[in-house]
Amino acid sequence: MTEANATPSRSRRVELRVRERIPASVADVVDDVVDRLGRLEADGEIAELQVSTWSRRCGTDAVASVDTSVAAAVAEFRSWADRNGYTLRPAFDRRDVSSMVARTSRSELVVPMICLAVYEDDDLQCVAPCSDGDDVFTAADCLAALESDASDPIEVPFENDGAADDVDAAERERASA
Repeated sequence: MTEANATPSRSRRVELRVRERIPASVADVVDDVVDRLGRLEADGEIAELQVSTWSRRCGTDAVASVDTSVAAAVAEFRSWADRNGYTLRPAFDRRDVSSMVARTSRSELVVPMICLAVYEDDDLQCVAPCSDGDDVFTAADCLAALESDASDPIEVPFENDGAADDVDAAERERASA
C-alpha cells in the first residue's frame, strides 16, 4: 500500500489465516474474503493485510511436532479471549487422537477454516471466530464490521452479511460432529 492511500491515524493490521486443504465449496468464499480485505487495504481502511495458511490440526503435547507459529498465534488469541471475556470455542477445539498402532494418544488443536485477527498499533483487538458464551462472532461478522469502519470490530451489533455463510455453516457442522 502506498503512503498516499493510508489514513494517517489508522494503524490497523489484519491477519487472515486460512486452513490448508479447505473443501472446494469453501474456496470461493475464501477468495471473496481475500478480495474484500484487499479492497480495504487498497482504500487505506487497514494499513496492512497478511494472509497465511495453517494446518488443520496442531499437536499440543510436548512430544508432538508442534508448529510453533500456530501454537504462538493460538496462545496469543487465547490470551486475548481470556482478558476480554471471550472463548475461542467452538471454532478452536482440542481433540484427543489415539494411535492403535503405537498405542498412544495425544491432544491436537483443530483450527477454524478462516480466522481473522485485527491489530491496532500492534495490540490484538479482535479474533474471529470467538464466542461470549451466548453468541458466536464469526469471521463474516468481523469482515462486515471492518467494512463498516467500526472502531471496535467486536462490539458493534450487526447481522451476518451472508458473505461467509458457507464457512460459518461448515464450522458449525464440524463443531457438532
